[in-house]
Amino acid sequence: MGQVDGRLILAATTTGVMNAGLCFCGNATYCTRRHEETHMRTILLALTFLCVVTVAHAGFAPCPEKIEFYKQVRESNDERVSGIFVEVIGKSGITDKKFALCESDEFIPGIFPISRNLDTFALVLPKAISIFSDDEITGLIAHEIAHTKKPFLNGGKTVELMTDLQAAEWVGSETIVMALRATLRHINRFPKWQQDLGRHSLQYRINALVYGLYEVY
Repeated sequence: MGQVDGRLILAATTTGVMNAGLCFCGNATYCTRRHEETHMRTILLALTFLCVVTVAHAGFAPCPEKIEFYKQVRESNDERVSGIFVEVIGKSGITDKKFALCESDEFIPGIFPISRNLDTFALVLPKAISIFSDDEITGLIAHEIAHTKKPFLNGGKTVELMTDLQAAEWVGSETIVMALRATLRHINRFPKWQQDLGRHSLQYRINALVYGLYEVY
C-alpha cells in the first residue's frame, strides 16, 4: 500500500481546526451553516489521520510475485476487502508483524510467511470472495490472521479450531461461524483434492463453535 505524507494530513487537519473558529460574519444562519460544514470536514480529516496512523503502525508489505500453491497472485485492489482487512488487523492488536494483501483467481484462501524470521506474511484471498458478506469476509480474514499466532501455522482440524477460537476473540464466534458456513457453501470451488477433507474439517469446526463439541489438548 502506498505511503501518505503525514505532514499533509496534519496541515489539513490544523487548517480545518483553525477555520472552525474563524466565522466572523453578519449573517447568523450562513455563519452557523459554515461552522457546521467546517466542523464536519475537521472530523473527517481527523478520522483520515487516525486511519493513516493505524495502517502505518500495523505494518503492510507488498504482495510477492509468486507464492507456492498458486498459479498467480497479485495485489488486491478490492476496496471493501482492504477496508475489512485493515479493521481486522486493528482488532487483532498485532503490531510486530507485517502483512501483504493478495488475491488469486483460485479459490484457496491462505496465509504464508514470506520472511525468514516469520514477521511478514502474505494473505491470499480468492477474487471471488467479493460474493461473501462483510461479516463472512471478516471471519475469514480473522481466521487467516490468527494463523500467525504460534503455534497455529501448521496442523490439522484441531489447529484450525484453535485458530478459530483465537480469531473469535477478535471478531466474535458468530462471525467465524458465518465465514465457515460461507466457505462450506462454496467448497466445490476448492481444488478437488481439498474438497472432502475441507468439508469434514469445516463441519467439525462449525459444530465445535456452535455446540461446544470439542476438546483442546
